[in-house]
Amino acid sequence: MNSKGNCKICGEPMPEGETMFHFHGYSGPCPKPPLKKVELDPAGEPKAELTVLERKAIEALNTIKAAVDGGLIQLPVGMQMDVDVVLMMATVRRVGVQ
Repeated sequence: MNSKGNCKICGEPMPEGETMFHFHGYSGPCPKPPLKKVELDPAGEPKAELTVLERKAIEALNTIKAAVDGGLIQLPVGMQMDVDVVLMMATVRRVGVQ
């Protein structure tokens, strides 16, 4: 963090005498629009949005997992574990896959 301090809303440096505050307001509103809020996943990384192809691949893996869990198909254990790992990674990234 710099010695002057930046507004937590707009990101601009705080004016003299307001550096102890977290956002503008005492001397007037923020000089710029609010910064775009970046949502973080549980690991503290910015959330990633899936491409259409990635989303379709995750949907296909969810379908395969449901078929395995329902006893409709049987996969080798290693392949079942691979499916579970990919789905878990997508869930941890919190990319909207349900």
